[in-house]
Amino acid sequence: MTTQYNEYLIEVKNLGVGYEGNIAFDTIYENDPYESNSYHAVRVIKDRVSIANILLKGSGGATGVYDNSFVLLNGTFITRCTNTVYAFSLPHLQLKWSKELDVATCFQLFDFEGDVLVHGECQITRITTEGDIKWEFSARDIFVNLNGHNEFEIIDKQIKLVDFENYEYLLDSNGKLISERLL
Repeated sequence: MTTQYNEYLIEVKNLGVGYEGNIAFDTIYENDPYESNSYHAVRVIKDRVSIANILLKGSGGATGVYDNSFVLLNGTFITRCTNTVYAFSLPHLQLKWSKELDVATCFQLFDFEGDVLVHGECQITRITTEGDIKWEFSARDIFVNLNGHNEFEIIDKQIKLVDFENYEYLLDSNGKLISERLL
C-alpha cells in the first residue's frame, strides 16, 4: 500500500509471518521481543530516495496491510501491527507514541472527526492523534461476523457494529449506545 503526503511517498508492506529477511531498517519496533507473528515495513520516499525505513514486529492476532491499516492526520502517520497502534511524525518516522488498544487484534483504523477510530477484535476505541483515549466500547462478543454482515461501518456521525453473535450496535460519536438488536 502506498499513499502520498506532500512531496513524500509512504509505502507500507506486509512482510509476512516469520519474516527472516535481510533488509536494513533504521529502527525496529516490537511489542513482544520473544514472539512476533506480523512484520510490517514502513518507508518514506522523496524523489526516489528513502528518507526513513522502519519495521513493526507484533505478537497477538496476526495482521496484514490493507486499505484501512493506517491514517494520516495533522502530519502524523498512525498505523497498527497486531494489537498495537503506533503514531509517527513525518517525514522521518520518529515515534510519537505506541499503545496496545485491543487484547487481541486491531483490524482497521479510520479518520473520524479528526480523531482515530480503532476497530479491534474485542473493542472499538476512539483516540486522539496524541494517543489519548476518548472512549472504548465492548459488546457481548468479538467484532467478527461469519454471516455476511459488515462488522464495522461509519454512517454519518454514527458507528454501526456487528458482533460474532449477530447483534448489531449503533453508537453515537461519543461512544454511547443508541440502539442494539439481534439481526
